[in-house]
Amino acid sequence: MSNASEGTNETLSGRFAALRVRHAGGNAGKARLRPLQWLLIEWPAHEAEPSKYALSTLPKDPPLNELVNATHQRWRIERDYQGLKQDFGLGHYEGRG
Repeated sequence: MSNASEGTNETLSGRFAALRVRHAGGNAGKARLRPLQWLLIEWPAHEAEPSKYALSTLPKDPPLNELVNATHQRWRIERDYQGLKQDFGLGHYEGRG
């Protein structure tokens, strides 16, 4: 399925698929059924295979564009955080409560 979202200078587009999955990680040795989550897969039209994957705990029936938008906001936040760490040296500081 395709979706378009507004970028800073142009409209971005890509192909997306979403399916419900259970991840198997964490709590090694404990046989516990994990809750269902969304697996969002992004496959840009110009690439040979999917390039981004994300897990989301959004509710069971969000529209695909809502899932894509929420995930892209997360990717933007992570990219901006990495930029701050590099540009201002924030990676050298550790905050404690």
